[in-house]
Amino acid sequence: MRAAAFVIAIAVDPARREPEDVVPTPPDPSPPTPKPGPEPKAEAEPKAEAASDGGPAPALAEDEALPADAPLAPASQARRRRAVRGLVYVGPGVQVGMLPVQAGLAVGAGLAWPRARLTLGYARWFTTEVQRPGEPPYGAEFAVHAGQLRGGPVLRAGPLELPLQAGLELGALQAVGVGGEPNYAAAALWGAATVGAGLMWAPRAWRGFFAVGLLAEAAFALRRPQFVFEGDREVARVGPAAFRGFLQVEARFP
Repeated sequence: MRAAAFVIAIAVDPARREPEDVVPTPPDPSPPTPKPGPEPKAEAEPKAEAASDGGPAPALAEDEALPADAPLAPASQARRRRAVRGLVYVGPGVQVGMLPVQAGLAVGAGLAWPRARLTLGYARWFTTEVQRPGEPPYGAEFAVHAGQLRGGPVLRAGPLELPLQAGLELGALQAVGVGGEPNYAAAALWGAATVGAGLMWAPRAWRGFFAVGLLAEAAFALRRPQFVFEGDREVARVGPAAFRGFLQVEARFP
């Protein structure tokens, strides 16, 4: 009878409800829903493995590129520091013409750019005696102190440098009479314009801190003082031009 009643109830009730005395089976418990959280970074492990293997570091992506105002790297700062360098030089020199002296010594300091240089120096032309025939012979001993300012472009080809220089020279020509009684001393101011070229060698083995070379130049007198002995006998007069040569040893820094 219960089975017949159950079949009749199913046929009558469109919702197919079970009889009230039938207890429905409880549903299976479902697993708890995980809470939302940040997604794990899939690239974290591969990057760590690449770094641990000692391989090259991955290149920066476009969004990871350095900003325009980022500080310079140490290598860039070193290149900027070396854009302008200081230098000091020393070397002997010889000259023919203009001044009554032949041998001297030049020292100086300056600044060097990759394509130009500017130097300020001092030249000491050693004492030279000039004799004139007569009864008795007469003459004078001459010496020169001069300041030199030079500058110009520099051409480079590997370890070789070709500085092209123009400058000014201002000095004092000193004379002490010889052969008279008494002998007088005199000094005169003189000046010259110079133009020349050099050939310097700066080998890489010296790491760019030392160089050696030759400098040849022509000098043109801006003032030509004259020296005379008693009785208006001329001893010497500054000539119109001269040729000079210098051997230079340079130290450069930093």
